[in-house]
Amino acid sequence: MERGVSVSALTTRLIAEQDLQALAQGRHAAPHEVLGAQPVAASAEGAAGTRFAVWAPNARAVSVVGDFNHWDGRAHPMVNRGWSGIWEAFIEGVGAGALYKFELHDANGHLLPLKADPMARQTQLRPDTASVVAQPVAPL
Repeated sequence: MERGVSVSALTTRLIAEQDLQALAQGRHAAPHEVLGAQPVAASAEGAAGTRFAVWAPNARAVSVVGDFNHWDGRAHPMVNRGWSGIWEAFIEGVGAGALYKFELHDANGHLLPLKADPMARQTQLRPDTASVVAQPVAPL
């Protein structure tokens, strides 16, 4: 069975409104903690997986593609957070080491080439170009 976007990702906002506002205004102190791929440990509230977020204000649609879904943009569409330009998704079962990119459709609906994550903390070595879900960073 393929991993899917959890139902809670579609009904519960993953990024707080205050973070969205700060990102949109360009004053967020730590955008790398909100955007990109953020592994989430299992808890009483839900299963382990990864939260993905990207700023794509002119996109009509955004999906997460990777080795976990055979690079199929239909498998994991992201949720548009409206005015902020942020798109987000939670994919259960995806963890550190997973390869991924973002699939975007422009404002006219045209499919663009796959995009690496500009906020990725880890990437493949060239000539490969995928982003890699990195291990969570322990607080200092």
